[in-house]
Amino acid sequence: MPGKNDIAQNNGTITLEHILQNIISMSEQAKMNHIKPILSSVLPAIHFWCNKTSKPAQDRVTLNGMIRNYAFKIELLM
Repeated sequence: MPGKNDIAQNNGTITLEHILQNIISMSEQAKMNHIKPILSSVLPAIHFWCNKTSKPAQDRVTLNGMIRNYAFKIELLM
């Protein structure tokens, strides 16, 4: 379930597009190794104690939409 720590920006600034690219990369690596990836939504959060300036609620909604679109595109959504 990648994405939540990225949204919190625990390792520095990262765009939602970059987070999605990381998820896509992990999914592609799994498929190349004959593993069916299972994607899930990013769990909800209102704020992060480690980053008071982040907007996790809206970022999570946006990222979940991006993950959903990717899953539909490659037919991973159940």
